[in-house]
Amino acid sequence: MGATNMERYIKFAIYSNIPSLLLIIVPAISGLLTGGNWQALMAFYNFVLYIIPVTIILIYLIRSLVKGLNPHRAYMVLYFALSTICMVLLAIAWSVFTPIVVLVSCAISYAVVRVYKRRQARRP
Repeated sequence: MGATNMERYIKFAIYSNIPSLLLIIVPAISGLLTGGNWQALMAFYNFVLYIIPVTIILIYLIRSLVKGLNPHRAYMVLYFALSTICMVLLAIAWSVFTPIVVLVSCAISYAVVRVYKRRQARRP
């Protein structure tokens, strides 16, 4: 992979991960501060497994792009590995954690609605 192809791949990794970071940070902070056990757990996982590492990697990649990519093979391998890690973590964040949060939220919502309907039916 040449420097221009690597530059394109790094830009792709950055551009695809930044919107996700912006979308996930707000609910993760909200879940940590106001959520119940499941929400707080999912928020913690989002921070530890996606938000923090991807932010650190993206800062390094953006800094490398601004300074100019180092053409040595070891640096090209490093850039490729970091960009690929970002993409893998992005896929994990959206394919694993989102469905878990959705399923847990649906189950909790269903249970709360059932309890609410039972209480409303008992009232005269």
